[in-house]
Amino acid sequence: MSRSDDSRYLKGGPVAQRIIASVREDAAIATAEGFPPKLVSITVGDTAAVDVYVRNQRAKAELAGIGFEERRFAADITAGELEAAIHGLNADPRVTGIIIQRPVPVHIPIKTLQAAVHPLKDVEGMHPASIGNIVYNQLDLAPCTAAASVELLKETGLDLKGLEVVVVGHSEIVGKPRLIKADMVKPGAAVIDIGINSEIGPDGETRIVGDVDTESVKDVASWITPVPGGVGPITVAILLRNTMVALSRQRALYQATYGVADKLAAE
Repeated sequence: MSRSDDSRYLKGGPVAQRIIASVREDAAIATAEGFPPKLVSITVGDTAAVDVYVRNQRAKAELAGIGFEERRFAADITAGELEAAIHGLNADPRVTGIIIQRPVPVHIPIKTLQAAVHPLKDVEGMHPASIGNIVYNQLDLAPCTAAASVELLKETGLDLKGLEVVVVGHSEIVGKPRLIKADMVKPGAAVIDIGINSEIGPDGETRIVGDVDTESVKDVASWITPVPGGVGPITVAILLRNTMVALSRQRALYQATYGVADKLAAE
C-alpha cells in the first residue's frame, strides 16, 4: 500500500491548503482596508542550506496574498549590526512579521536575534515573551513547528485532553535519522515526526528522512507523519497565519494609540 492510500499517514498538504486559504481571505480584507501584510526574511552568510526554505516561504506567501522580502547579510556582520537592522524592521510600520533563517554564523547567538525581534512582529513565536505567553495559554502566536504538530494531532480525531505525550528532543533543530524504533512506540499511538535529515540509501541516492524509522513504526502506531510531506507544509502555513495574527495585534495597537492621540488633540 502506498503512502497516498494509507490512512495511517497524517499528510500535511491538505491541512496546509486549508490554512493558507483562510489566510488568503484575511490578507485580502486587510489589504483592501489599507493594511497589506508583509513578511521579511533575514538570512546571514552562505544561504545555500536555507535557500530552498526561503523559496518555499516566498511561494506560499505569494499564494496567500502576503508580501515577502528577503534581506541578506554578509557572514562577517556583527551581532550588534544585525540587531540594529532588526530594530529598524521593528520600527517600520510596513513590516508585519520577521523570520530569522537558521543556521546563522557561530559568532552570532540566535537567541539574541530572536529576542531582538519585537514581540508584535515575532511570527516565529520564538521571542521570550511569546514563549512565556504559552504558559498562560495564549497560543495564537505559538512556535510554528509546535503549532503544526498540534494541527496534525487534531486530524486524528482524538480527544487530546488528558492524553499522555512524549516529546523526544532538546532544542529547536536537533535530529538523529531513524532514532525512534517500533519497540519504543506504544501500540495505537499518534507519532508526529518533525525531524529533517539527509540519508544516503543503498542505491547511493540522497533522500530526506525524519527521526522515526517510519516503515517499522507505522505497523505499531495508528497515525504517523510522513517525511517529507507531514509537518513541513503546515509549518509554513502556520508562519503565514501567525503573520495575520501579528497584523491584527499591530492594527489594534495603532488604532488604540492614535485614536487616543486624536481625542486628546481635539480636547
